[in-house]
Amino acid sequence: MGRPVYINTVLGKGAYKLRTINDKEVPRTWNAQQLRKCYM
Repeated sequence: MGRPVYINTVLGKGAYKLRTINDKEVPRTWNAQQLRKCYM
């Protein structure tokens, strides 16, 4: 993905719906193992 996003909804069992910093929803769900923390 490569761009900063934040967790919008926790779906359970490590699945998340994400949203961009421009408030647009990312089109699919993401597993916690696919994400990396970013400190700004």
